[in-house]
Amino acid sequence: VLDSSPDPRQPLFVIEASSYQLEYSTRIRFHLAVWLNLTPDHLERHGSMEGYARAKMRIFRGFAEKGMAVIGIDDNWGRGLLETWPHPR
Repeated sequence: VLDSSPDPRQPLFVIEASSYQLEYSTRIRFHLAVWLNLTPDHLERHGSMEGYARAKMRIFRGFAEKGMAVIGIDDNWGRGLLETWPHPR
């Protein structure tokens, strides 16, 4: 999907990007990114919750100008992300 050109009649892609994919994606730029939660999954790969959070934060790397973020605040990680979010709410 990342190598596809959008159809001019529907220039929109909706994709789910895992922390694994975000680690290797250097060119993707999202206009809308959603952070739902952070639970103790994939710690064998990321080493800690902090490492997992850093991997998931890559969804906001290179955020498109005027991009929109939806941040779930049902856990401390989401609330902390919202509190430190550098863009206007």
